[in-house]
Amino acid sequence: MRMIANSLKNFFKCLPYIFVPLGCIFLGFLFGVEMLLNALSEQAAYMEQELSSLLDMTDASFDRLTGFVIAAARELDWSNPISTVSSLFDGVWLTDKIAEFLELSTEQTAALQEKVTVLAAQVAMALIVDLLGLVICVVIGVIAGYFVTNYFVRKSTVQRGFLGFWIAAIADAVLTATLIAFVTWLLMVSKAGAVATAIVGVLVFGLVSLFEAYLLHGRGKIPFRKVVNFGNCIAVYFSQLAVFAAAAAVSALIMWLTASLVLVALVFAVVTVALLVINVNAESYVDGLVRGASAADRRIKTFANLESVPAFLREEHALEETVLDRAEKSGGNV
Repeated sequence: MRMIANSLKNFFKCLPYIFVPLGCIFLGFLFGVEMLLNALSEQAAYMEQELSSLLDMTDASFDRLTGFVIAAARELDWSNPISTVSSLFDGVWLTDKIAEFLELSTEQTAALQEKVTVLAAQVAMALIVDLLGLVICVVIGVIAGYFVTNYFVRKSTVQRGFLGFWIAAIADAVLTATLIAFVTWLLMVSKAGAVATAIVGVLVFGLVSLFEAYLLHGRGKIPFRKVVNFGNCIAVYFSQLAVFAAAAAVSALIMWLTASLVLVALVFAVVTVALLVINVNAESYVDGLVRGASAADRRIKTFANLESVPAFLREEHALEETVLDRAEKSGGNV
C-alpha cells in the first residue's frame, strides 16, 4: 500500500512536467517550419525564374500568368490536399494552365509539358527533402522531450548521480532484453502458457525493478529481503496499474476539455510522464526506505552522544524526534 501511495504521489507531483515534452516538440516544430518556409520561398523564386526564361515573357505578362495559375489552383478540390498537391507538381496541370493562358497549339503544349514536368519534379523533390527535415525536427523534439522530462522526473522522485544514471540505463537494457527473451521462450513452448507467461512476467518485472533499485540505492544500507520480496513484487504491479488509472483519468478530463491536435499532444505528454514515473517507482520506494533508515540512524547516534540523557532513553525503542530536538536546543538538558 505504501508503494502504491508513493507512486500516485510521484505521478501527481510530476504531472506539471507535461509541458516539458510539449515545449520540446513545439520548438522542434518551429525549427522545421522555418526551414520549410525558407525552402518554399527559394523554390518559388527558382520556379519563377526558370518559367520566365522558358516562356520568354515580360515581367508584366508573367505576373498576369502567375495570377491566372493561382486563381485556377484555388478552384481545385482541396478536400483531399495530398492528392491535389500531387497533381500540382506532376507538370501536366501546370502545363495545361500555361497553354490555356498563352493559347498554345497542341505541338507547343507537348514540347512545353516535357520541360515543365522536369522542372516541377525538381522543385517537388527539393520540397519533399525539406518536409522530411520538418519531420526529423519534430522527432528530435520528441526524443529531447523524453530525456529532458526523464531528468526532471528522476530529480523530483529519486536521488541518483551521473554514474548511477548510466548504470541504471545499462541494467535496464540488459534486464529488459532478458525478460523479453524469457517471455518469448515461454510463448514458444506452449500457447496455453500465455496466462502463466503474463503472471510470471509481472512477477519478474517487479523482481527486476526492485533488485535494480536495491543495487543502486539500498546495497549495504537496508536489508535485501526488506526490498526484494513477493509482496513488493505484487505492489510494483499494482502501483503501475494505479499510475495508469490516474493517467487515464487525467486524459479523460483533457478529452472533455479540448479536442483535435491539442488533445493528442496533451495525452501524449500525460502518457510520457506516467511511463517515466512507472520507470522510477521501485527506485523511489527504495530511496525512501534508505532515507528513513538514515534519518533514524542519525537520530540514534546524536541521542546516544548526549551525556545528560538518561541511559534508558538512549535505547532505540524510546527515541523520539521531539525529545531529541528539545535536548539539542537546550544544550543537552531535556
